[in-house]
Amino acid sequence: MNVGKKSAGKIIPIIDFLKNQVMGIKENQY
Repeated sequence: MNVGKKSAGKIIPIIDFLKNQVMGIKENQY
């Protein structure tokens, strides 16, 4: 059970990072 929580803790920051990258690209286009 703890392993699942640790992996999720690593994945969530990656998702947030990718979202920030996408938002940055969209802002640069305008």
